[in-house]
Amino acid sequence: MSLLSESLEYTLLTDRFDLALDFIRIVFVKLKTSRENLANAELRHITNAVLFVLRESFKQYVKFWTLKYYLESGLFEHELSISLFSADIPDMIELFYGVYDKNSNTLFKKEVAEFVFRMLEATVNSVRPGVLIPDRVLNFAFDKTVDLVRQFPEHRTQGIRIIRQAEKWMSWEQTLTMSGNFELLNSI
Repeated sequence: MSLLSESLEYTLLTDRFDLALDFIRIVFVKLKTSRENLANAELRHITNAVLFVLRESFKQYVKFWTLKYYLESGLFEHELSISLFSADIPDMIELFYGVYDKNSNTLFKKEVAEFVFRMLEATVNSVRPGVLIPDRVLNFAFDKTVDLVRQFPEHRTQGIRIIRQAEKWMSWEQTLTMSGNFELLNSI
């Protein structure tokens, strides 16, 4: 699987963006049907490849399509289900949102907003007894959900689902902290 990362890195660093996107699409389509068979080390290589694309200064459309293929493959949900919010998860979520936030094209933002909502919903849906959302992720999910619903009111129902699901699994300390954040409470 490390060959995946190396091949992707080579195609991107040599400015072969279309080849890289074809490669990414094919890999994620294949992984969509076999993600349960992945070992954690293999999943780590795939996640690192996605993070590499999102962190580097490649063209925005490359980041958009990489994110789209990754989210459609179900690997993000799979990563959430086995990682128990590893250190990479908050970084991944912020990088995903960065793809959305860095583009000023309204049509592009509307399309990427769909992915951001899916990502936030997958994040809060992955919480279960014994697994808390880290404060950093919880605050980010609340803040960005409210921000996106302001920009795209047609997603209000989805935003409410995200906030209710996150609230359902908040710890007592998180509830106390959140109740003191008047700015966020007013926006909700």
